Amino acid sequence: MIAATAIDLETARRLLDEVSGQHPDRVYRNPEADGSMCVYIPLNEAKQALEAGDLPTRVSDWATLINEVPPDDVRWSTGCLIGEALTRHGAGRHRFIMGSVLAVWDACPGLFASTDVVDYLDAAQSAQDNGATWRTAYLAAEAGLISSDNVDDE
Repeated sequence: MIAATAIDLETARRLLDEVSGQHPDRVYRNPEADGSMCVYIPLNEAKQALEAGDLPTRVSDWATLINEVPPDDVRWSTGCLIGEALTRHGAGRHRFIMGSVLAVWDACPGLFASTDVVDYLDAAQSAQDNGATWRTAYLAAEAGLISSDNVDDE
């Protein structure tokens, strides 16, 4: 894992490509398609933090999620696509945030180099939260870049 520096767009693209390439068919089910219950770490880690009294925010939301998610759900063993990418980068400040990429942007100043990075990650997260595989979510974010490049060129 590398030291966390501000994530620029090229780094975000590389991270999502790597993580989605390792688990292309993984589907991370988020019961709230708006990302409000998206978690960036495996629930088994959140449960340990809850039991130790180490969850810094939204303790009741974490407790509810931990109690409601079935034991065979993938969320027990992995964070979401974005969380896995941020962890691979070496970031740690995002770990106990619950919500969309915009919540991470607000809570972790300096983590993302620009709003372009936030928009890119948000596109991937939106696709993921609507049931796309991780690879499809990555490709959706890439397609968004191509679309915005075409708009910028006009």
